[in-house]
Amino acid sequence: MSEVRAGTLARLAVLAAAAAAVPAAPAVAQVVVTPFVGAYVPGNELFKEGGPADEGRQRPAPLGGIRITVSGSGILGLEGSLAYGPSDLRFKTAGMESEVDGGLLFASLRAVLIVNSVWAPVNIYLAGGGALVHRTGPAYEGATDVSTLGGTVGFGFLFRLSPAVRLRFEAEDVITAPSITFPGAEATGARTQHDFLLSAGVSVPVGF
Repeated sequence: MSEVRAGTLARLAVLAAAAAAVPAAPAVAQVVVTPFVGAYVPGNELFKEGGPADEGRQRPAPLGGIRITVSGSGILGLEGSLAYGPSDLRFKTAGMESEVDGGLLFASLRAVLIVNSVWAPVNIYLAGGGALVHRTGPAYEGATDVSTLGGTVGFGFLFRLSPAVRLRFEAEDVITAPSITFPGAEATGARTQHDFLLSAGVSVPVGF
């Protein structure tokens, strides 16, 4: 009986060693698409000197867009996003205010890091990278330097609805320093601009 038991243990040891010697399969990159809606909120004035008025400020607006995330580990991913908000531009001169139709197009490329267990029912993540803001519409007709490069930071939550589908909420700060030249006016002084994007979307993995 002892010989049989010893032989069985020896065979198990050989199988365990063979299993350990087999390299783990490489992580398969996952692509997740997140359409979202939300709100754009300006953090401060666009300009307070130069320009066609004493002060110019974007107006809050609804927001819509899409994010595409590529991740090999499930913890760290690379994400590209595109969003648009029909934000009018409010001019203020000598106490008088007027608004002209406008719009803001946001594009970004950033890293996304989940800071808690990927198996948790709610994931918390941080994000940061580069961003581009393009200003469009009648408010910027004839203006130059309406596209500005900058950075973006944000955080959010992923709520697991199923093994694959998640509900996603995010707050993002797009930071730029635009200096825009409007027709017949001097260039606005470059000042730090904070554009806040608040969004909610559904994240769904896609296969190839």
